[in-house]
Amino acid sequence: MGLFDFVRDAGEKLLGGGKEAEEANERAKAAALTQQIRTLGFKISDLRINFDDGVATVEGTAPSQAEREKVVLVTGNTEGVAQVDDKIKVEKPE
Repeated sequence: MGLFDFVRDAGEKLLGGGKEAEEANERAKAAALTQQIRTLGFKISDLRINFDDGVATVEGTAPSQAEREKVVLVTGNTEGVAQVDDKIKVEKPE
């Protein structure tokens, strides 16, 4: 768990760009991130993502440390995300 830094304006453009990103509300950004995690098939139970001024807070329970790390990387490598606050628990810590 912890706070991970990423390049805010790099990565996959899920959250829109330029004015679109500035105009989009925080809930829409969190919803886009949540949908991306689900689309990629990660098995995070009770997944909750909040987005506030470039910081994505990710909560839930992952089946493994590897799954948790992948979710953090996918979230952080999304345009508009400068930091990921990882609050994901692991069912079976390695």
